[in-house]
Formats: sequence, structure tokens, C-alpha cells
Amino acid sequence: MPTSAIYAAAATLIPLALLTLTWMRFAKGESNFLFASLAGGLAVLFTAAAHRFRARMAQERLPALDLGLGAFASAAIGALALGFVMGLDGGTLTVALALAALGAAFVAIRLDIPALRWCVAGLGIAVAGRLAWEPRIVGAALGDTPVFNWLLFGYGVPAVAFGYAARMMRRAGGVEDVPVKIAQALCILFNAFLVFFQIRHSINGGNAYAPTSRLIEQGLFAVSAFGFAIVLTRLDAARSNVVFRFASLGFGVLSFVFTAVGLGFFANPVFTYEPVEGGTFFNALLIAYLLPGLLALVLSRIAVNVRPHWYVQGARIATIALVFAWLTLQTRRFFHDAILRLVDFPFQVKPVTQGEIWTYSAVWLGFGLLLLAYGLWRGSKEARLASAGFVVLSVLKVFFFDLEGLQGIARALSFIVLGVVLMGIGLVYQKFVFRGGAPPVV
Repeated sequence: MPTSAIYAAAATLIPLALLTLTWMRFAKGESNFLFASLAGGLAVLFTAAAHRFRARMAQERLPALDLGLGAFASAAIGALALGFVMGLDGGTLTVALALAALGAAFVAIRLDIPALRWCVAGLGIAVAGRLAWEPRIVGAALGDTPVFNWLLFGYGVPAVAFGYAARMMRRAGGVEDVPVKIAQALCILFNAFLVFFQIRHSINGGNAYAPTSRLIEQGLFAVSAFGFAIVLTRLDAARSNVVFRFASLGFGVLSFVFTAVGLGFFANPVFTYEPVEGGTFFNALLIAYLLPGLLALVLSRIAVNVRPHWYVQGARIATIALVFAWLTLQTRRFFHDAILRLVDFPFQVKPVTQGEIWTYSAVWLGFGLLLLAYGLWRGSKEARLASAGFVVLSVLKVFFFDLEGLQGIARALSFIVLGVVLMGIGLVYQKFVFRGGAPPVV
């Protein structure tokens, strides 16, 4: 058996190595049709040799024949991939290697050649290296057509190819071995690149590599990251899979980063001069804050008992932060024009009316009451604590800021209304919380 392995390696690796060295020496590693044709011819010879071994195996089953079949079939795929490398460049090369991986998976299953599964893994590693070297696999000439552009070809085709290859190999082998996991990881990676680059391309008028990022773009990034995290968490919960598990954790963390950094500071309209696109109510704030907040809520629900506690807590905090930001910014948008910046040049605070000040207090207090209702309904201790925080914040704001300019009956009515609300909250806590009437904490 060792002797057969040496013969198989010599018969396959030496021609491939000689062709590669010759190409590097004379073509300087650049695209060359002649060398690509030689690699294609070598792939044909290896395929013919594999066919001979398979025909011989129909007569007698020997370990050496099985080894030779796997070696020559793998070498045929390797020569085909080498031909793609020698003849193609950029996005076409990446797509070709991904399709070669899909072909290798199909042949491995159809002819029952387990060695070809590792060819899929090898081609996947080569594609991953190509992606790490230059993520912009399709170059800069994308055009300005949304969705139906070279991004769909350069990222979409490899995503489908590796996804289908993983599916075929998993169903045929009954296990999720290393080649299957590599194909699954690349499928997820290419899907993520496709979605995020398509967002950049569409928002920036065809320039997927623009140096700036606006509010609605950051919101769509957060929506996409939360969406990936939700889907992958559901897939992992349905069928335990280490690739789905780590990918869902990664997208979850990425969504938290977009929430805290992108939407909290970098693209927050109170810190920028960018106008909020849309009308008074139906505007970019819905996409940038409310929609990600709702998706974060969904993630916090499906991640219970299947993800770490910090992950679930992070999703809940993101939900509260995003919805609170949407309510506050939407209130400001109602009283101002599309530019919500707090300070105008040169360092002048934009004027705020008494009505706007009181509306903030009412909105925050209402949000606190909504969180209290949700916390009692779902048995969420975190929601009740957040509710208490927003209620206290609203009360302090009313006492120390809002009432400063009020006198007489208006001041008395304000105290009465606030007192009634606080007494109602106290009665709710006494009945449902302190007496144990709330559902179990989750």
C-alpha cells in the first residue's frame, strides 16, 4: 500500500508541479491561454486514467485500485482548477474555482470517490485565500445598476455553488465532515459579502467602495446582520452545527457593533449634517432604528437557551436602545426639519420649544410604561428594570427641567398627572410583581 501511494503521488503531483513551475518561469504567473490549454489537456489525461482504474475496479476490488482512482480523479480536478488559474483573473477566476468545487462534489457523490470531497475542501481554501487577498473580487467597474450587476455574479454564483456542494455532500455522506463545513462556511461568507456590498453599491450610486457611509446604509447593515444572526441561530437550533453556531455569534456581535458605533455615533443624525431622508413620519429612521430594533427583539427571543447569556442580554439591550433612539429622533423630526443636528455652526445650539421638551418627557414615560407591560407579559426582569430607568429619567426631567417655566394651574396639573401615573405604576408593581403575579422570568 505505501508503494502504491508513492506511485500515485508521483504520477499526479509531478506533472502538476512541472506545469506550475514552467508557467511561473515563462508566463510570470500571469494569464496565459497556452498554459491554460496545457492544464486542460492534463486534466483530460488524468480523467482518462481515472476511467481506466474505475473500469478495472468493476472486475476486482483492490485497495491499490481504489487509491489510484482517488488520486487521478483528484488530480483531474486539480489540473482543471490550475487551468482556471492560468487562464482567468479576478472575479471570473473565483467563480470558476467555486464551480469546479461544485463539480468535484457532484463527481465524488456520483462515482463514490471520497477523495474528491477533499478536493472540494482544497478548492474552498484556495477561494478563501483569494477572497482574503482581494475581497473586491469583481474589481471596480461595477456600473450603477442596482442588484443586477457584477456583484451578483462574483459573489452570488460562488455562494450558490458552495451551498449546493455542502448540501450534496452532507446528504450523500450522512455526516458533516471538514469538506462540508468548509463549503458551508464559504456559502455563508459569500452571501454576507453579496448582501453588504449590494447595499453599499445601491446606496452610494454604484460606488461600492465609497469612503463614506450614511444613516440608511448603516441601518441596512444592522438589519442584514440581525437577519443573518436570526436565520443561522434557527438553523443551528434545528440541526446542531458548529459553522452555523459560530457564524450566528459573529453576525450577532457585528449587529451589536453596527448598533452601538454606526447608529449610535457615526451616522446618528444628531451628530451629523446629513438630512433624514423621507417625510415627517415615514422616513429613514424607520429603517435605521425601528426595524433593527424589532429584529433584535426577535433574535433575543429565539436565542434563549441556545446562545450564551451575554448574547441574549446584548440583543435585549440593543432592542431597547434602538427603539428608544427611534422614539427620541422621531420626536425631534416632528418638531424640526430633516436636519436633526443638535448644534449648528458655529457652535450654536438649535432652539427647542416648550412643546418639544414636554413631548420628550411624555414619549419616554410612555416607553417606560410599554416596557413595564412587556416585562409583565413576558416575565422579563430586564424589561422591568429598563422600564424603571426610563420612568425615573422622565420624572427627574419633569421635576428639574420641564416645570421650570410653568406657574399656577399648569404647574399644579402637571404634578397631578405625574402623581397619578406614578401611583398607577406602584399599584401595578404591588399586584403583579411584589405579590408574585408576574410570569416566570426568561
